[in-house]
Amino acid sequence: MAGRGRCQEFLTKLLKRAGDTGGDQPKFTNIVDLFDAVLLQKGFVSQATWSGRGFSSVEGAVGAPGGAQVRLSVGSEDFKGPLRIQYYTYDALSELTHVAGSKPSYYATGAFSDYHLGKTALDVANEMGTGIKNHKLTLPTVDPKNDPFAKWSGFYHGIVKLFCPRQERF
Repeated sequence: MAGRGRCQEFLTKLLKRAGDTGGDQPKFTNIVDLFDAVLLQKGFVSQATWSGRGFSSVEGAVGAPGGAQVRLSVGSEDFKGPLRIQYYTYDALSELTHVAGSKPSYYATGAFSDYHLGKTALDVANEMGTGIKNHKLTLPTVDPKNDPFAKWSGFYHGIVKLFCPRQERF
């Protein structure tokens, strides 16, 4: 899904630009290499094993002491067979970008935060073109430090879906 084509091009540009503008260079700009790094560090776990939110999250950064972990939502368990695998794969892809640097990023702060990635993704998307005629992306207007409905996260991950679509059917 991410190792080729527009998805790979988008993610590579996104990680480079987010690192440049956010002051934390990514350890890897190839998403597959980033996946491998997380796998060898704290890995990927089900969010159900952690108390708190019911959606995916991350801990740490691949270049930080202690490494990184991606915590995947158990929502993918609602699907069966190959579709379940595809949802978990997409979920992992979306969250990996948050751990690309040497410093942990949080929702509203850090080079790889939802807030900074959202603004950066918009720039990259406008340069590359979304591939959808007359599609206009608009930044959320909510303060990222007070965003109870996670609009910045939804905005960012929505752009990723434009470039790295998940097939809904097999």
